Amino acid sequence: MAERAHQAEHPGTPAERNELNRQACEARDGFLPVYKEMVNLLNARGWVTRSPQTPGAPAGAPAVAVELAAGYTLANGSVMTLPISSARPRGGGITGPYFIAVLASNQSTVGVEISAAGLEIDAGEASGLLIPYLFPPRGPGGSTQLPYALGSHSGFRAHANAAEVGHGYKQIRDSGGVPRRVRPWVRTGAGDQVEGAWTAVDDTLDLIAAAFGTL
Repeated sequence: MAERAHQAEHPGTPAERNELNRQACEARDGFLPVYKEMVNLLNARGWVTRSPQTPGAPAGAPAVAVELAAGYTLANGSVMTLPISSARPRGGGITGPYFIAVLASNQSTVGVEISAAGLEIDAGEASGLLIPYLFPPRGPGGSTQLPYALGSHSGFRAHANAAEVGHGYKQIRDSGGVPRRVRPWVRTGAGDQVEGAWTAVDDTLDLIAAAFGTL
């Protein structure tokens, strides 16, 4: 009886068990490079977004989500914000200036200070550089946009002139780079940086061209 139990727990001869262990190790070694490649691909496409909440953080710590958006000035001076991939609205109600916007939402019950916001611009594979762009502390109409006290379950947006971002693209090109993609980020008062998803630079060019008056 004891021998049967031992055989069920350790099937086969020692040689057979060694072969099973070898096959398991071989399968593991083949899986790890594929897993790392998959994680790198997800990160490169912006499908994995970092959060300021780290392992061991207390329950209820701020959870901030960040998005890229487009801002359009209306005739009454207010700014309408739309997803960056949306078609640019037409009509006499849109007067400019045009803005690149960073949206942040606090999805927790704990308030958090947003101390800074900006963009990272991927300058292309040749350089491998991520060029930072820092949003100004004052937004449309001279209103203060940073720093900002982001309450629980509330939202925030910061704006940068789209023409200035376009000049940033041009400087990258003049230096031999090729702007490929851009992603938004915010920094909390605690120093944590939270990044949004990557967006293709091509998806922002319609807005940039409108800001330069070339569209």
